[in-house]
Amino acid sequence: MVSEEIKLKAQQNMENKFQESLERFKLHNYDVSSFVLPTISFKLKGKVAGRAYSKENLIKLNYEITNFPENTEEQLTDTLYHELGHIIANFLFKDGQFGVLRDKYGRKLKRLKPHGEQWKLVMWMLDSNDSVTHNLKIKVNNKNKIEYFCDCEDNSHWMTKNAHNKILRGARYTCRACKSFLHIN
Repeated sequence: MVSEEIKLKAQQNMENKFQESLERFKLHNYDVSSFVLPTISFKLKGKVAGRAYSKENLIKLNYEITNFPENTEEQLTDTLYHELGHIIANFLFKDGQFGVLRDKYGRKLKRLKPHGEQWKLVMWMLDSNDSVTHNLKIKVNNKNKIEYFCDCEDNSHWMTKNAHNKILRGARYTCRACKSFLHIN
């Protein structure tokens, strides 16, 4: 469970970042005056650090990221800004403030690319990191998976029961890093 203090701090960080960036948006003729900051929830599970829900104006963060001291406040804030960038990009571009979106060939786009040029522009306006992946430590539920090992040091791979059964029937899986075959110790 995430404490109210962490939730309030995250909401305050987002509000401060948005306020700092308002002048930048105005300077480049992007009208965000009617934008309503999203609500933050810590009810996301799995390996994903965060997810933006534009229609609901909601950002969900993985509650597990607050449980590890290795995860810094800066990493949590970067994840929050990353998701905020998605919601602002949808607000500015998808909802028609700039007419119909088109790709480089002039074809009408049905939706924004999640980490496309519009999102990158918003991240630049927010003066934030536009990295797509995270390196946060997150506890993942592996109760239905079998642990396999490779030749990498301190590296294990969690295989599903289906993949495990395929291995028992002769299939071979390799580690992407060291290219060695996976095996049970």
